[in-house]
Amino acid sequence: GPWYNKLSLTIKDGKETSMGVVDMQAEFFVAIADGQNAIQAVWDVARQWKFSPGWGDAGERGFVDAMEFRQIRGDGAWMSPHPIDSLGIHISFNGDPKWFPEVTNAVSLLEKALQPFNARAHWGKLAPLTFAPSSTQVHSFIHFPSIYSVVISQSAEYMNYLFR
Repeated sequence: GPWYNKLSLTIKDGKETSMGVVDMQAEFFVAIADGQNAIQAVWDVARQWKFSPGWGDAGERGFVDAMEFRQIRGDGAWMSPHPIDSLGIHISFNGDPKWFPEVTNAVSLLEKALQPFNARAHWGKLAPLTFAPSSTQVHSFIHFPSIYSVVISQSAEYMNYLFR
């Protein structure tokens, strides 16, 4: 369809292109007030990384394809990952499995570098330190079935009340 009906991931010379390898992504959010110092901490880690050349440029791909900084307005939505104005630090990594050890190491180092800024990890992207299983999570998983059954029964009762 026309460009205004879809959002293409990659474009070259005004035409949609296909990515040869699916990427892996990491993204962390810091308070906008900490943005400048967080970017410096990211660069202190990232300067050691092997970056891919720009789209369409010749050269060997590295394990980092792109890095972006995104300014995000905070909101008070119930499950929002952005309760405050934030800077999103996004990295697209080469999805070739041969790079996975370098990628996981890089993301772990990035997480450590961002700890002083109370960085929040994106829920759907790589964050091995943030999302490593903990005793609290294991405890939560053990009790999940009983919690789920209570929530479902209360939800059903509430829906019956609303639509009677």
